[in-house]
Amino acid sequence: MKNIQVYFNLGRSSRARHFETIQNPPEGVTYTNDLEAFKDLVENQDVILNQKHNALSIGKKLMFTLNIPNIRNVKCGECDLIHAPGQLLFNKKPWVTEIDNVAVLTLYNVIVLKSTIASHIIRKYLNSNYCKKILPLSEASKKSIENTFPKQKFLEKIEVAYPYVKTQPKAENTTDRIRILFISSRFNVKGGKEVLKAFKVLNERFDNLELVMITIPPQWAVDEFGKYDNVSFLPPNILKEELYEKYFQTSDVFVIPSYRDSFGLVVLEALAAGLPIVATDMFAFSEMIEDGRNGFIIESPVKYFKDDYTPNEKYFSVDLEGKCADWQFPKVVGDLIEKLSILISDKKLRNQMGEYSHSLVSTGKFSDKVRKKKLRKIYEECL
Repeated sequence: MKNIQVYFNLGRSSRARHFETIQNPPEGVTYTNDLEAFKDLVENQDVILNQKHNALSIGKKLMFTLNIPNIRNVKCGECDLIHAPGQLLFNKKPWVTEIDNVAVLTLYNVIVLKSTIASHIIRKYLNSNYCKKILPLSEASKKSIENTFPKQKFLEKIEVAYPYVKTQPKAENTTDRIRILFISSRFNVKGGKEVLKAFKVLNERFDNLELVMITIPPQWAVDEFGKYDNVSFLPPNILKEELYEKYFQTSDVFVIPSYRDSFGLVVLEALAAGLPIVATDMFAFSEMIEDGRNGFIIESPVKYFKDDYTPNEKYFSVDLEGKCADWQFPKVVGDLIEKLSILISDKKLRNQMGEYSHSLVSTGKFSDKVRKKKLRKIYEECL
């Protein structure tokens, strides 16, 4: 088997999952990268990485002003292939681009995505002979590309490649309380307010509950719920191994009523721990959560993506974190109370759903074995 040298292009906008990917290459693949330059980022979680992503550099501002997509020239040294998350490349060398949703190609600026200039540039580079594959992270992402650029020749290059997630032991909570887990650095846009409102009602119905929120809570939440002996707020900079061992693997239910997500790696991590999940119908969530089989899907009142999976400019262009702090979503609260009550009341159902969640990552379509085999095949086809 020929060893394939793949330069995985990391940058200041990289996420934790990119570092995990390069640390877990397929057999016969060696990833090279600029990891040393960003060593400080490896030891932190998405909260820090995303802060760097959101801080616009001069180059990004220029791209926005001139309606230019996310185009880079990568100093990759000697390699067979370049793997570029969310980027188009000038390099005259085989490359693949990884896409969580089509807007990543314009740094999530939908105005740029819809411009004639940017659209022409994106089509030109994706149709280039140097662009060998387009790797959406989900079927939803695939549809977002197809419906934004219908009938393009480059659509033949698309192959869905789910991201890496570590297989974990199945969760086992040994306490007397049923632990509900919420994780996100973005409290409001991921439904933290609604989770607390639902928990307040549930806590009056059941006497054996615990809520753990790994997040940055607003002051009102600390003032009101900090008095509860069964509600914990923890900072979101917990190292991944500790997160798995102390929280995923000791919980009973994972909840994430998100109003903005492209993939939602934290959902995949909850699957890997064998947890039933209650979440909104956000983009790729329904690929991970089969309603009624390993959790429950509730409707999001915020349509961050349209029905055809293309970005909804109404929500992409606003401060959604701030808006969700003000907006009231009583139906989401009601749906959370209903679905969580079912899981709280039925231990057998929790276990059945958790087993199925775990199987999807340990042996199913999200397993590392399946991912590595597919990536190796993709890289071979590129060369």
